[in-house]
This record gives sequence, C-alpha cells and structure tokens, in this order.
Amino acid sequence: FLGRLNYTLLDKYLLTVSYRRDGSSVFGENNKWGNFPAASVGWRIDEEDFMQEGIFDQLKLRGGFGITGNQQGLFPQQSLSLVSPGGITYFGGEEIRNFQISQNSNEDLKWERKKQTNIGVDFSLFKRKLSGSIDAFTATTDDLLFNYTVPQPPFPYNTIAANVGSIRNRGLEFALSYQVINTEDLSFTMAGNLSLLDNEVLNLSGSINGVDLNTNYIPWGENSFLIEGESIGTYSILQHEGIDNVGAEVVQDMNGDGIIDQGTRSPDRVQQGSALPTYNFAINPTFSYKNFDFSMLWRGSGGNKIYNGLRKSMSLMESIGNQNVLQSAVDLDLYTSQYASNLWLEDGDFVRLENVTAGYNIPMNDSKYIKNLRVSVTGNNLWLITDYSGVDPELNFSGANGFGGDFGIYPRTTSVALGLQVKFK
Repeated sequence: FLGRLNYTLLDKYLLTVSYRRDGSSVFGENNKWGNFPAASVGWRIDEEDFMQEGIFDQLKLRGGFGITGNQQGLFPQQSLSLVSPGGITYFGGEEIRNFQISQNSNEDLKWERKKQTNIGVDFSLFKRKLSGSIDAFTATTDDLLFNYTVPQPPFPYNTIAANVGSIRNRGLEFALSYQVINTEDLSFTMAGNLSLLDNEVLNLSGSINGVDLNTNYIPWGENSFLIEGESIGTYSILQHEGIDNVGAEVVQDMNGDGIIDQGTRSPDRVQQGSALPTYNFAINPTFSYKNFDFSMLWRGSGGNKIYNGLRKSMSLMESIGNQNVLQSAVDLDLYTSQYASNLWLEDGDFVRLENVTAGYNIPMNDSKYIKNLRVSVTGNNLWLITDYSGVDPELNFSGANGFGGDFGIYPRTTSVALGLQVKFK
C-alpha cells in the first residue's frame, strides 16, 4: 500500500509526504509487514523578491527524511526450521534415512530499515552557464540482515538469518557543470561530480529468540571484517616481516608471546584500511563544432585497499612445475607462506577512461528520402591508470563473498564500435 501528497505554496515552498506499507512472505511470522514514511521540503529562494537582483538564475534549498526497507539476500522459508538428509543408519536389518536440522527458525526475522536524512542545494549562475548541486546525507541502517553465528545449544544449528546491529553512512556529493563556450557553431561544456564517503559499524549486538548475542569481527571477505567502531570491510591483517633462510614468510609477533595467532581476533593482527572506497568521481567534457561532436567520460575512485590473493598464489616458488608464477616472484624469492599477510595488500586507487565518442552529422538537405545521417565511433574502457598490480582494481563490491579480495576476475574488455544512424523522411 502506498500514497503520496504533494503541496506547493506560492510556487516557492514545496512539500512532499509519502507513506508505504510493504509485506513479504520471506520474513518471520511476527514481522511480515513494514511501515516506511518519508517527507521532503523545498524552498525556491530565487523566487523571493530579495533575490530578483542577485547573481543566481536558480537557487533552491531542499531537505528530506525517509525510511526504506530491504529484503535482499533472503529467500522463501528462511525464517523456518528446515531439515536435510543426515546419513543412513540400520535398524532391524533395514536402512533408515536420518535427517538433521540444517536451518534455525526465526519468527522475528524482519525488514532491514535504513533511515536517511539529506540536505541539498541546487544552483545556477551567469545566465545558467554554471550550474550544480551540493548534497550532504547521513543514513543509518538498523536491523542488519545477516547470517550470524550462534551458540549450540540453545540453537540446534550454528548459524541463523537474523536482524542484528546497525551501520551508519555519511557523505558529501558535489555536481558541477560549466558551459565554457556556447555559440551558434561552437560549444564546450565541462561537467563532473565527486562523492566523499564515510561509514562506521555502530554495533553488532542484539537478541535472537531470547538469546543475547555480542558479535564482533564478522568476516566480510579475505582478512576484512565488520568491526564495531570501524569502517565496513576493515582489514585486520598479519604484518609481513621478511623471509627466513628456507624461503618461508615470517610475520610480526605483535604481542610478543612467541605465537602467531591467526584467529579473527588475534592480537597479532593490525587494522590497515578498508575494502570500500572513500571517494568516487567522474569528469565529462563535451565538445561540438557545427556538425561534429565529441565527448569523453573519465571515472575513478580510491581510498580503499585490495587483498591480491591471485598475486600471492602466483608468487610462491614452490608452485614452479605446477603452475605459472609471476616474473616479480623471482626477485621476491618467497618459496612458501602459511600466512595471509599485508604483503599482498595494495592500494585500489584508479582513474579510467570509460568512454570516448566522436560523431558527425552529414547534411542531407538535397536528399528526397533521408532526413538525417550520422556516423560515429565509440570506444569503451580505453585506458586505466593505477598502481594496482592485478588485472583490474575495480572489483565486485556487491556482497560479502570475496569482498575486497582479488582471486582472479574476468577482465573488462576494451571495445571500439562504428555506428551509422539514418532517419528517413
């Protein structure tokens, strides 16, 4: 069920209020429905009398608050107790198939809820030659949907789909466009955007079916975790120290107890960056002269780390004879390693020339049948600038499996396409 109300006063003051109530069968018996309200306001400052002589062609202040729900990652029956085959036993000379519990029930499984507040301003100046927007937002996600490890007993199975914990995201977003040249035959526009992002795991504790859980250091990828008070996907990793006389990797014993602890909460691990980028940007220049047009799109991100697991597997000299090794492995001279250390942790910053398009509109004024004819050439993924040693620093950040880790990806292709567009009269 959903509804929305829009109200405008004096063409200057804007109000939008919405409400939706959603139900889903994937949730527990007690929480199949969720309520999600939202409201936003706007003030067209450029319509005020005191702004008529100002430098702004457009100036609008806006703000909003809303709650949204998420059920991604869940599937039917995930809130129910399920069983699966558990081997065969013999009784009375007959085979009897056994079954065992393979999923815990959770009647309180419910919507993951994100509460977001944003404030923004839209503007244009100099007869709309310069235009842009600035946005600031904060979003807190509560009742995180996740498969959590639980104790046995009281739970018959060691994991459960539940709502535990909250995460906060904050950021600033900037968008700007400037018409450098705008004449009848010639135009040149520069446009771009920048996003600055910050996130923090607020808590990972809660109660499931009456059992209090204090969870932390939840694995989120290779050596990356959800850690209270830290960014999502923070690396907590052993520190490379050197190579011993038999070619084995040595890591630092950070607490000096003479034991290298590789557990998730090991005191020998050091927090060292996050798998999530802290900034993203794009630059889009466009140019046209009479019937010719040209555009480019540059895109990039950075501030994140990547665990290059593929480089590790191809850098051990013990692999010679079984698989290829990298040329850099010769200088490293590492025979074997039992650790996943920061030796394989790299910066994920990159700049990519995503797209280049050039086109020409051929005049067809004398043609009886053709109204317009355009030829074009388009190139995609033409150039990558990065210090990352892997195939591509732009990994798949869509989920926890392999989050921030590179264990071999199918490379993005470079393509060039010729185009012909014909419009008939």
